[in-house]
Amino acid sequence: IAAADLQLMLQALPERIYVPASFRWRDTEFSNVAVRYKGNSSSNRQSPFKRSYLIKFDEYDKEARFFGLRRVSLDNGIQFGSLFSEPIVTEILRAEGVVTQRANYAKLFVNGDYQGVYVNVERIDESFMANHLPDPNGSLFKCDEGGPGCNLQFIGDSRTNYKKAFERKARTSKEDADQLIEFIRMINQSSPEDVAERIEAELARTRASLMRRAGTLMSLAGRYCEILIGSRKSS
Repeated sequence: IAAADLQLMLQALPERIYVPASFRWRDTEFSNVAVRYKGNSSSNRQSPFKRSYLIKFDEYDKEARFFGLRRVSLDNGIQFGSLFSEPIVTEILRAEGVVTQRANYAKLFVNGDYQGVYVNVERIDESFMANHLPDPNGSLFKCDEGGPGCNLQFIGDSRTNYKKAFERKARTSKEDADQLIEFIRMINQSSPEDVAERIEAELARTRASLMRRAGTLMSLAGRYCEILIGSRKSS
């Protein structure tokens, strides 16, 4: 990353802006990727912690992929004890048959300077949907800043009611917001038996239980969650 661009990233905080960079992992190199700081803990200019990074491979070349990934997320691991718990929890979830992101560790060097050990967490995005789900055309929403409906309480049929809380994360149509609203309505107004028939309730309970036992709620905790609404292809 050019020194001027590093300074630009820092000066822009709390806004997290992309700047051009090159990327190398072992013998795999990309000469033109985009990188920015990632997460609330990295948005404060005065933060005493090492900063998280998000590397975007398809910013300048829409077909560019890093082993099938559009983005790589390098987390500093300061929240929820996630430096240790996230790779462990995701491995347990996969062993239980739950579709979840992959996670491992990475040593990060920026311009030759060692930054430390990071958690390399697979992004839940269009690549995740294509790589791990039978139907890659589901709807993906992110809720990380709070707002009406972020607790999955039904607050009416209007998309406007939920606009502040939920951000669409996949290149899908506006009508997908109707799917989200219908999902929220269903879990609020249906019987537990009906809900269990439409979502994998047992797997959801397993996931929450395992995360609690690991000392973190991760994406089910606090103000942050990701909701993936899709359909399984029939065999």
